[in-house]
Amino acid sequence: MDTKLCLSCHKLLRADAHSCSLCGHVFSQAPVRRSSKATNGSRRSATASFPSNPPASPHRAGHYSGLHPEDQPYQSSFMPVQRPPAITRRLVEQESDELLPPVVASSAAPQLAPVPEREQTPKRYVASPVPLALPMPQRYSGTLSQMAAPVPLLEVETPPLAPEPTLHEQITAPLPIPVYLPDKRQPRNRIVPILLLASFLSFLLATSILAYLFLDRRTVSSTHSVLIAAPSVMRVHDSFLLSGSGFQAGEPVILTRDVDILINDSLGKPIDVHTDSKGNFAVQILITENWIVGIHKIYANVNEHVIVSTTITVQQSPLTPPKLQLSAKQIDFGANVLGAISTKTFTLTNAGGGQIVWQAGSNSPWLTILPAGGTFSGSAITTLTVNRTNLAPGGHTGYITFIQQGNTYSTLKVTMSVSPFAANLSLTPASLTVSPPPLPSMSIQSNTLAFSTIQGLNSSPQTFNITNTGNAPLNWAITEDANATTFISVSPTHGTVAAGNGATVTVRPGVARATAGVTGYITISDTDKGTPVQSHQVKVMITISNQAAISVSTTSLTFKSTSTTEAPAQLLTITNTGSAPLNWTLSHLPKWLLADIQSGTLAPNESAFVNVAPNSTGLSPGPHPNKYDLWVSDTDAHTPVKPQKIQVTLTVT
Repeated sequence: MDTKLCLSCHKLLRADAHSCSLCGHVFSQAPVRRSSKATNGSRRSATASFPSNPPASPHRAGHYSGLHPEDQPYQSSFMPVQRPPAITRRLVEQESDELLPPVVASSAAPQLAPVPEREQTPKRYVASPVPLALPMPQRYSGTLSQMAAPVPLLEVETPPLAPEPTLHEQITAPLPIPVYLPDKRQPRNRIVPILLLASFLSFLLATSILAYLFLDRRTVSSTHSVLIAAPSVMRVHDSFLLSGSGFQAGEPVILTRDVDILINDSLGKPIDVHTDSKGNFAVQILITENWIVGIHKIYANVNEHVIVSTTITVQQSPLTPPKLQLSAKQIDFGANVLGAISTKTFTLTNAGGGQIVWQAGSNSPWLTILPAGGTFSGSAITTLTVNRTNLAPGGHTGYITFIQQGNTYSTLKVTMSVSPFAANLSLTPASLTVSPPPLPSMSIQSNTLAFSTIQGLNSSPQTFNITNTGNAPLNWAITEDANATTFISVSPTHGTVAAGNGATVTVRPGVARATAGVTGYITISDTDKGTPVQSHQVKVMITISNQAAISVSTTSLTFKSTSTTEAPAQLLTITNTGSAPLNWTLSHLPKWLLADIQSGTLAPNESAFVNVAPNSTGLSPGPHPNKYDLWVSDTDAHTPVKPQKIQVTLTVT
């Protein structure tokens, strides 16, 4: 059986019901006729019908048979939501130049009148505003007169169908042109991932830069700064001069080795050094026992901006006895004018093991060596100076003798020549040549003075010469930097030097209270206004060591005995003038010499008193005296303490 739903309250009714039994809605029974013309010319008509529903029949039990309330989808009240009516346009059929008659709604079932066929009159379709259907009312109890009137159905004729194309037309018809509409989707969903990816890449780049700067900062370098270590090959207990140039003036310098190990002085404290007004610095560094054998890289870090490095090599000391070896047997300083001063460095090498205690002296006043003695294990640097002041033109030859402990001698030959001054005025038959006005010229004997002392003591003074190599008087004066003013005494500080003459300046260290090495600079300048004479600078380096030092009351002992009477004993005082304990001993004594104390330990500033007496038993009288060099030395291994020699002479009559 066919069923249908009420359009107002949605109650399920029989298909032949004329009105709703719940809300009283009247159904329209007039079928809608559609007239169309087939493609073959015949007419056909169609009648609209309602869809078929499951069968149901009313009965007196309050519901239809076969469809119980529990079988229905739902039976509940509802509240419709009203919206403002919108104007829509519906295609209606209109005759040419004629208006459609109005439609009258009736509660009775309307009867459909036959529609005459109109073949001659063309039809057109116009859009007319028609209000939307009102929302369905809420289900409630009331009279049928209060219900909304049913919406009338409009009778609409469909336009004639277009003839179906033939097979030939379908094959030959052009293909439709596709139309691509732009994608109007918002790119907001793509922007967020792009921003996140860009932020992540920026974070990776920033962390990479920071890691490069902080973890590998040793790669930062300067092409204008220079760091030099001399000598570059050493052994443990040697010292080398580390000098730098081209840095920023007045800045602290942090010295490290092997990436991050601080370089300390002899007291175990980090070396304190600053660049001077020209951006240069120099410091003496001791190779202690914690430096392993091999290649070491030295870094100079100036104010965390410039890091420069150099390389040194620490060699293993062999087990053979120490042996002093010179880097050359002869040095030639060449020719220069009268009063000129020339300097060169010279290297001493230990060809054996252990340490070498050496001294040096010159046989000519114009030839000097600094330092004139010391102790080293591998190599040491000395400075040779040639002063041509007050020398006759021509060649000159001098000798420097090096003495190693144990009476081993080595000699270095030094040659140079003095050129005469050229004439200032020359006359020729064709021309007159006039030289510039007389001017002074300054020359310094040595640009470096090196001192070595023990903590609490002042080393011996040293001198350098100022020579006027010009042809006018030189008025000079000395200025000192902060370190030189505090720890160095200079005299005289000013003066006048005639042309071709020189002046001697004495430098005395005053580092008795200092605990670390000191480097100062002395500047010699011409005091005349507008002078073209260039100023000179002398670097003063003072190395301070925390070690013992041996001092003896005398350097010679002389005994005169007879065949029947022995010479009386003499007192030898041994004093530790250093800052560390001293373990001392006397060298092996010959049979004719006796000492009541031959070894001991001395604290700083403590003395030992040794009675030395001769023993002439078994010695025959003669004109040739018996001589012996008595040495007082430190017994500690690899000690830098310089031994002292006492010459002992015994004459038997």
